[in-house]
Amino acid sequence: MLEIDLREKTDRLEKLLVTDDLTGLFNKRYFFEKIEEEMKRSKRSGNSFCLLFFDIDNFKTINDLRGHLIGDKILKTIGEIVNNNIRKYLDYGFRYGGDEFLIILSDADQSQAITVAERIRILVKKISFEKVSISLGLVESRKDYLPKTLINYADIAMYKAKSDGGDTISVYVD
Repeated sequence: MLEIDLREKTDRLEKLLVTDDLTGLFNKRYFFEKIEEEMKRSKRSGNSFCLLFFDIDNFKTINDLRGHLIGDKILKTIGEIVNNNIRKYLDYGFRYGGDEFLIILSDADQSQAITVAERIRILVKKISFEKVSISLGLVESRKDYLPKTLINYADIAMYKAKSDGGDTISVYVD
């Protein structure tokens, strides 16, 4: 009995260490572990993967005008949307910080990633209690990319989507 209780507590503690408590997504710390694993797996298999980087358009304004409780509710809802629209045990959703999110889409090419990104973008726009949109950046992995290169390219693509007016997807192209 004591052994089972200790194992349950250990499992719970391990989950708390890698999970963002507001969104239910994985946290930034765990992202860096998983991106390294995904890069190694991708190099071994020869299959590419995609990284999506997105944030909420005008989130500061929403927080300032509607309050942080509404902001938190939006973040939680987006976490649920991400979790419900990625493949379990294959893809990973992360809250990177504030209103920034990352998704690793394993064994996915650019067209597959665009499909997932578009589905998430549309579902976020349908959040019933607040008008919300997101800007998404997408990059497909290459063998010569480092994790920080992937993050940087996805971030550049996301800011391109923002500069194009937001509520859109931008793909990083070399």
